[in-house]
Amino acid sequence: MKPAKPSKPVILCLGNADRGDDAQGACCADMLSRRGIPVQILAGKAFELLDYFRAHRRVIIVDAIVSGKEAPGHLHRFAGPPAELAGFAPSCSTHGLGLGEALRLGAVLKALPERLTILGIESTTFEWGAAPSPEVAASMEALAQAVAEEWESA
Repeated sequence: MKPAKPSKPVILCLGNADRGDDAQGACCADMLSRRGIPVQILAGKAFELLDYFRAHRRVIIVDAIVSGKEAPGHLHRFAGPPAELAGFAPSCSTHGLGLGEALRLGAVLKALPERLTILGIESTTFEWGAAPSPEVAASMEALAQAVAEEWESA
């Protein structure tokens, strides 16, 4: 008998479509859905993320990134064991207790997926009602393509 093929990673697109660059999760989800790739759109709250971490071995997260080390519009990719990625995830976000807290809490509770990939665009604009910045808007297709390639290669 042939071994079962591992399931594809779940794609979690985080953010708020009404807060400037934070809309990249929703925009990316729309682009991926048009390609027939399944996605989940989440606000990005820590406990909501923990539920997905417990249920899935592999997770791809799309979220706005603010590193301060790259120019706006730069596409980031972080991949590896989730406990090692906690340092790359912000501890303060538009999601309140968000991805950073979910990763740190998941490590303590031993409730993390085996593999995590975080993809996002360096962002600057998060005002309520603002459109995504021109730099983020110009990088959206590259983000969707990177997520699609990550999912397809898994």
